[in-house]
Amino acid sequence: ALAQVRAGQLGGVILYRYNITDPAQVRALNSALQQANPLELPLLVALDQEGGLVQRLRASNGFADTPSHEAVAATQTPEQAGTTYRTMARMVADAGFNFNFGPVVDLRGDPLDPQHQAVSPVIGQLQRSFSEDPARVVRYATQFVQAHRGAGVLTALKHYPGHGLARSDSHLGLVDTTQTAQPIEQWPFQQLVSSGMADAVMTAHLVNRNIDPDWPVTLSEKFIQPQLRTRDGFTGVVV
Repeated sequence: ALAQVRAGQLGGVILYRYNITDPAQVRALNSALQQANPLELPLLVALDQEGGLVQRLRASNGFADTPSHEAVAATQTPEQAGTTYRTMARMVADAGFNFNFGPVVDLRGDPLDPQHQAVSPVIGQLQRSFSEDPARVVRYATQFVQAHRGAGVLTALKHYPGHGLARSDSHLGLVDTTQTAQPIEQWPFQQLVSSGMADAVMTAHLVNRNIDPDWPVTLSEKFIQPQLRTRDGFTGVVV
């Protein structure tokens, strides 16, 4: 990877937990990557640091644990969440990262479900969503984004157009949401785009045959351009 960075072939890298053993090691690695970069723009050095189950920097590798999205929204006010995420964002920046693939703005479940069940096996059931209430998702996601901006770290809203009501794991294969997707799932993305809180948007590998019978969202000309860009006005980077 260093040779590719040096040759100007890479614009970014992402580190996973197996790339990180302790704070000194990861700082040295990220610093070496940046110093090898001949391009005018800094190298994007990214990670998935949500808190809870998805945190690459954690107590077990010498950093500090951050609660999951669900725990933050359940136990902290938005102001307290801002403090939590400022602490986390500083930790991320100090370790040499400038791009965090978060926050998750997927819904925990159906907003109208009286049982308040977490639906997706990889989102709500893993406590990765702030809430099934879209307005609450937006409030807490805004704190997450603002905290990172204060630390000089870019963020990416995920997983567009909403993975919260998808009933399978899209890491393992294509997930069809034709029968389960709801327009309300897109509302948090739309709100955050319109309030200027979207540095980047990460897509989900989901198929909704009502909109595109042939391609998953990530590769779909019927989703990204007409909906996310033209309708919702997002002009930034799509991951």
